Amino acid sequence: MNKPVAWTNKYNLQAIAEEGSGSVWSEPYFDGDVPLYLHAEKTLTDEEIEQIANIELKYQIESSYASGVYDFARAILRKAQEK
Repeated sequence: MNKPVAWTNKYNLQAIAEEGSGSVWSEPYFDGDVPLYLHAEKTLTDEEIEQIANIELKYQIESSYASGVYDFARAILRKAQEK
């Protein structure tokens, strides 16, 4: 899981985006604090997972040696790495 490296709020986030500077802190202090990451978290939408599942299930039906869950998990990981 991708952990935040700092926190800010929506006002500082806007200043960072527009001016390139703003306040950040090491821990969340208030409701609404925004996490900041070094890299975007790689996630898949439900639709992307469903698409991969449909492809993998078709492959499993056509293949007598498919390992089912492992093939599906590997396909999910490959797709997430593309993002």
